[in-house]
Amino acid sequence: MTLNSILSINQVYKQYKNKNVIENLNFSIHENEIIALLGVNGAGKTTTIKMMLGQVIPDAGSILLYGKNPIDPQARAHVGLTPQNVDFPEGIYTVELLKFVQAHYESPCSIEQMIDLFQLQSFLKIKATKLSGGQKRRLALALAFIGNPNLVFLDEPTTGLDVESRKILLKTIKNFANNGKSIFLTTHYLEEIEQIATRILLLANGKIIADGSIEDIKKRANFNLSFVTFYCDSVLNLDTFPYISSFEVDNNFYSIKTTNSDNFISDLVTQKVPFKNLQIQKENLESAFIHLSKGN
Repeated sequence: MTLNSILSINQVYKQYKNKNVIENLNFSIHENEIIALLGVNGAGKTTTIKMMLGQVIPDAGSILLYGKNPIDPQARAHVGLTPQNVDFPEGIYTVELLKFVQAHYESPCSIEQMIDLFQLQSFLKIKATKLSGGQKRRLALALAFIGNPNLVFLDEPTTGLDVESRKILLKTIKNFANNGKSIFLTTHYLEEIEQIATRILLLANGKIIADGSIEDIKKRANFNLSFVTFYCDSVLNLDTFPYISSFEVDNNFYSIKTTNSDNFISDLVTQKVPFKNLQIQKENLESAFIHLSKGN
């Protein structure tokens, strides 16, 4: 394991039906990180998480979780998990599941704290299998955090959650990391990742093709363009403006790609262009994700 890493993956391979699902995987997780593993469906995200938890055994390479093989229960003593597919045993009530999972940890959070945090009050005495999809997801998240773990794996955690529940989860993740702990998650909601992630791993065809901060990923995708739109009653000769990559004009509505939006707008003001309804849009993580996933 590298210095201060809590999980280390080295040269890991995994095959299904003689096809490499994971190929030469190498990365570490450190304290106080919020890592998002991104990739299209079938990229190997869930398989990666299952190997990190000892649920799937690699065909080659090594994984160390707190210095131990993740199949060792002691390696997972300070780990929480919300799987992608949430399923609960028949006949067990919500409050019973909270008590059962809490009992497996040395210094867990209180049940009351989890009830309040994930808004479980209305279905504590309902059997878990009878809950709605959103209720099951909130219960699964509470079970992931109730042990007061140091590392939590969240596989598509916001699927089925309403807007308010998503906000609560994002706030919980931020607070969790601020206390020196780590989150490793997958999600298709990239706008949420831009709010919380400290690091992105981009998985394509079983390989990590990018590893870095959100800004690093955007730079890796060679995105230095901004989109500027505005209305202008005057006909503009845009050939006199630098920093323009391309532009379109439709009924006095200007759509411009620029390599430097600040300088471009400054030039508009200097030349006294009578623009209105100005809007600026930077390239986002989703654009970079699509760009890199296509091998560009």
